[in-house]
Amino acid sequence: MLLPTAHAAGCIEVLPYDRYGNIVQDVSVRYHDRMQLFLYRFVDEFASPRTIARHAISMFTDYAVYHRDNRENIF
Repeated sequence: MLLPTAHAAGCIEVLPYDRYGNIVQDVSVRYHDRMQLFLYRFVDEFASPRTIARHAISMFTDYAVYHRDNRENIF
C-alpha cells in the first residue's frame, strides 16, 4: 500500500479492529500539516458503503473550503 498512497492525493482505508495499533504503517502521507487529516481517512471494517462513499464525496466537494480555511492566510 505504500506505493499507491505515495502517488495518490488521499485515501480511505478500511481497517479491522486488530490493526488499530499500527494504523498508518502502510500509508505514505504527502502532507505534513492539517491536510493529511482531511485527505487520509480511516474507517472500521463494519462501515457501510454509504459511509465510505460519503467520505469520498466529502473529499472532493469540501476540498476548496478546507484548503482555504487551513492552508491559505486569509487575514
